Amino acid sequence: MIVLDENLMGLRLDRPIARRYPGKVLYLPELRPGTTIQDEEIRYYRAEGPTVPRLL
Repeated sequence: MIVLDENLMGLRLDRPIARRYPGKVLYLPELRPGTTIQDEEIRYYRAEGPTVPRLL
């Protein structure tokens, strides 16, 4: 899964990424519809390979 920041919505980056990426591509607000996710609520963990955000 690739989660894009809502500030990128106007650029429609989800479409070109989805053409190349076999997993799900969505924007941050789609994770918790109807709520606002503050930047402070997101933690990034580095693993071998991808960076994974975790919502608190």
